[in-house]
Amino acid sequence: MITYNTTLKVAFMGRKNFELVKDFNYVFKDLIIEKDLIIKGIAKEVGNLVYINIPKGFNTDFGSIPQLFQSLVSPIGSLTKAYVLHDYLLSLYLQGKISKRKVCDKTFRTALKNEGVGMVRRSFMYLCVRFYSTYKDFVKKIKEKF
Repeated sequence: MITYNTTLKVAFMGRKNFELVKDFNYVFKDLIIEKDLIIKGIAKEVGNLVYINIPKGFNTDFGSIPQLFQSLVSPIGSLTKAYVLHDYLLSLYLQGKISKRKVCDKTFRTALKNEGVGMVRRSFMYLCVRFYSTYKDFVKKIKEKF
C-alpha cells in the first residue's frame, strides 16, 4: 500500500515567502486532470488516485490574491493546498516542463473542486487566474516588441 504525505508543512521565510519543509503530495480523488501532466510524469496514477509530488524546498506565496479581493477569497486557509499546487505547476511551466499555462490553471480549477469549492466560486477563481495569465502574456508580447 502506498502512503501519501498530504500534510502541508512549511517554514516562514519572510514577507510572503514560505518553503516546504517536507515533500507534499497533492492527491486528486476520482477527478480527471490534464493528461499532459501524466504523460510528462508530473502526475502519477495509482489506482483511482492521481497525485502530484511537490518537493521539499519548494517556495510558495500561497494565494497571490490582490488585497482588494481578499475579503472574497483568502490567500490562506482551506484552499492553501490548491494554491501551493498551482504555484508549483506554474514553476514547472516557467521551466518549460509544462507547455501551456492553461494546463496549470485548469489543474488549479480541478484542485478547487477536489477541495470542495462550489461551482460559482471555483469558476470565479479560475477566471481570475486565466485573466491574470492572459494579462501577463500580453505584457510579455508588448515588451518583446519594444
